[in-house]
Amino acid sequence: MSVEKVLAELENQGKIFHEFKKANDERVEKLEKGQAGVGEIEQKLERMNAALDKAEETIQNLEKHVAKNNRPGFAEGKVTDEHKKAFKLFLTNGDATQLKAIRNTVRTDSDTDGGLAVPDELDRQVESLFEDSGAMMNLCLVKTAGKGYQKLFNVKGTNVVNTSEMEIIENTSTSKLVKITPVWGKKEAKPLLSQEAIEDIFFDAEAFVKEDVFEELEESFELELLQGTGASGATKGLLLYDKSTDVDGTRAFGSIQYLKTGVSGGFKTPTASVSPADDLIDVQSALKEKFQKNATWLMNRKTKGAVRKFKDANGAYIWQPRLDLDTPEMILGDRVATSHGMPIVAANSYSIIYGDFKKATTIVLRPGLYVVRDPYSKKPNVEFIFVKRYGFMLRNSEGLKILQNAA
Repeated sequence: MSVEKVLAELENQGKIFHEFKKANDERVEKLEKGQAGVGEIEQKLERMNAALDKAEETIQNLEKHVAKNNRPGFAEGKVTDEHKKAFKLFLTNGDATQLKAIRNTVRTDSDTDGGLAVPDELDRQVESLFEDSGAMMNLCLVKTAGKGYQKLFNVKGTNVVNTSEMEIIENTSTSKLVKITPVWGKKEAKPLLSQEAIEDIFFDAEAFVKEDVFEELEESFELELLQGTGASGATKGLLLYDKSTDVDGTRAFGSIQYLKTGVSGGFKTPTASVSPADDLIDVQSALKEKFQKNATWLMNRKTKGAVRKFKDANGAYIWQPRLDLDTPEMILGDRVATSHGMPIVAANSYSIIYGDFKKATTIVLRPGLYVVRDPYSKKPNVEFIFVKRYGFMLRNSEGLKILQNAA
């Protein structure tokens, strides 16, 4: 795998977008003239959208592969081998004696369910997986800390939303400090194996954790960071925080400003003086300048497919593909990321978030991936319960804006 392959895929994506623009211009012209054949062109555009998404996914995978091959790996050696052997022994028959003996090189704290921490190498693999599995881990500020993690924020007299994750500390007559804490959640994976499979001489404990456990943890992590309810083991997702149409400086601290498209389930209808791109321009303009330098658009892939058709007042497409290794795909000059956790365009849906996620939000990962071995509940099989605890919090609600598809 080489940089040349990445560059070739970038060129391929550029060619697809060139054809996409031609087809979309033809669609718009037929609509304006009331000509037939619009449906066929829209089907063609859908196929091209899928091809553009596939090309971008391929480029990202190629870049990760190149980066991985050029990055020094975790240290191998006797200690690592001891970790793996002790961990396999624990998975096989529940004997944690050797695992506990390696106290200087592996965390062996017991969790509340009597579980043990897996070796550090595998724990780091889990956190690396989270980073690769969705947009939020790459966009937000990520910290590794204990349950007591908190931040103080000076709201300078701004009204405060008094919620469970914010504690107001009076400072002076004109200013308040707010202590913000994450809403904690946990991800669980519960793979089931037969005792015969575990005892097999070819049983690979490390591969078992990486493939079976990681896949289960990955499936819902991104979704919870955006839509988690804050209950039943889930953190409070970004879209569940309070929202208001009030501008910065007037709405309560801890609530995010949202703007409406004016069309239920869609964007502005294009006319001679109005473009659906105006919806995104309004959102961009509402964000303070100090947050715009590192601002990113976040949306579902299907939403991005719709935005690709938008033009600005000068007739230029507001979405631009990646041109080289240093220039990401952009919308109105800012980076764009996609997430399956973002709602699709529908009536009253919050389909697009824009802003500086690192200044506005924090994801907190608690150290340790814990495993509980249960040979009784599903006898004769053995159930393993892997637990990764994490939290999410909105630090500065002025750093983000949301677009709602509503009248």
